[in-house]
Amino acid sequence: MTGAGGGCYRAAFAMGEIERRVRQLESVAELGLAAVSIDLQTLFERVVQRAAEVLGVELAKVLMLQPDGDGLLLAAGVGWRAGLVGQARVPTGHDSQAGYTLVAREPVVVEDLHAETRFSGPDLLEHHGVRSGISVAIGGADGPVGVLGIHCPRPARFSHDDVAYVQSLANLLAAKVAEQRAREAQRDAEARLARGEKLEALGTLAAGIAHDFNNLLMVVVGCAELAQMRAEDQAELQEELERIMQAGQRAAELTAEILAFGREQEIEPRHVDLNRVVEDTVRLLRRTLGEQVELTFRPGEGLTPVFADPTKIEQVLLNLCVNARDAMPGGGAIVIDTAEQGAGAQLARRHGLQTGARLAVLSVRDGGAGIAPELLDRIFDPFYTTKEVGRGTGLGLSTVYGIVRQHGGAVEVDSRPGQGTTFRVYIPVASTPAPALAEPRRRGRPRGDERILLGEDDPAVRTVVEQILSAAGYRVTTAVDGRAALEVFERDPGAVDLVVLDAVMPRLSGLEALALMRDRRPELRFLLTSGYGESQGSTGPETGRAWVRKPYDSATLLGRVREVLDAG
Repeated sequence: MTGAGGGCYRAAFAMGEIERRVRQLESVAELGLAAVSIDLQTLFERVVQRAAEVLGVELAKVLMLQPDGDGLLLAAGVGWRAGLVGQARVPTGHDSQAGYTLVAREPVVVEDLHAETRFSGPDLLEHHGVRSGISVAIGGADGPVGVLGIHCPRPARFSHDDVAYVQSLANLLAAKVAEQRAREAQRDAEARLARGEKLEALGTLAAGIAHDFNNLLMVVVGCAELAQMRAEDQAELQEELERIMQAGQRAAELTAEILAFGREQEIEPRHVDLNRVVEDTVRLLRRTLGEQVELTFRPGEGLTPVFADPTKIEQVLLNLCVNARDAMPGGGAIVIDTAEQGAGAQLARRHGLQTGARLAVLSVRDGGAGIAPELLDRIFDPFYTTKEVGRGTGLGLSTVYGIVRQHGGAVEVDSRPGQGTTFRVYIPVASTPAPALAEPRRRGRPRGDERILLGEDDPAVRTVVEQILSAAGYRVTTAVDGRAALEVFERDPGAVDLVVLDAVMPRLSGLEALALMRDRRPELRFLLTSGYGESQGSTGPETGRAWVRKPYDSATLLGRVREVLDAG
């Protein structure tokens, strides 16, 4: 390379072109070997030091793009001013040589910054007296990840070999960046797998607990209802029984949240306008969150409908907003956004989604205290909460996680202490027609006189359900499990108008018993019940129309029984 006006490479005049090129190649080889055993930051520092020495320049620097993509950060550098060594933000785009390099996607050579027309100034380099230099983008799998630059305080000319040398160093840095990010991605994947397995195990355990708990609630609520029927003229007793039933209903709601976490609670998906669901929920939230919270909804335009259960999406939004409110005890702002995007490679890899799949995005951002990094891995665990005693059950975010995963989506959180928290919920957009909806349940306590075979393994639940059905006029025969129910049925198949079976029972499950019964009598009418979600037992479209989840009240049970019998 030759200098202009004396140039800035005095050492270069004393050596031939070949000797200088050999020195550049030796430098690349030396740094390539070192890159195997040193970390990325150390490689940054060695590259800029060797580049400055080999080219005889006064300044060399590495700038890396920040994750937000709106600027560059000086990661390493050597130069004639201490202010250039350390950290400094540099704008992208056409406002700096580094920013222009990212746009150009090729080496940018500047012989005299004062005569430059491709990007504007003054910029960081001109501020520090830089007049010439070479900038090369550091490539990445999805585009440039940074810039390597060498500069002089005077105008200069640079040879093709000089540009090729800087490009080689940039390629070396790109390979090291890719290697480090691959290791980080592998560690993240392993951590997510371990966390996912833990949550799946917790979900299975939670679903099992919920099943037993629902049976207990069936007894509590059922006995309270039966007692109410027998104490119609005792006002004080009626009030006490009503409180028992309300407590049972609240317990049932908590159990439903446990089932949602375990992805065992049934959902009724259909084509849903996400913006309309959010708008309807926001009306409720404005009253729920209180006057100290400023709630803003910014709907995205042209969203494709999602295939989802709208009540579950409302529950997700409600839980996220209540969680955001609790993070701002003195009040503050919550911003809800909706949008649509494709599942990028990284997002798809993190959550097992299909790359390129269209996703609706529901985000909830608050201005609270944020979440400490060491807590982020636990926030979706059931019963884990940082709130004071009495302020929460620890099921809100775990419920969000379970519902979103049940819909085939994903949820992510971005939070820093003192900078608030943003939750992003990704839900696949609708791609198939929605199934036919079940007929609406009738309210009240309809009666009948048909013959019902009841199969229930829990003796207390069996007694309560038998009493509810008998009180409504039905003739009930009971069985302690699926095998016993099948034996009763086979003695006289025509003597049964309806079978009511718990889907999960010992010896022979309700589903297995039903299948054998319908082999004998295909037109047999049935109603399935379970303390698990519908997903535990549904084997075909016909079961979805004759299903009731525990704990249910007498009106729900009798309404479903009447619907099935009347359907024919």
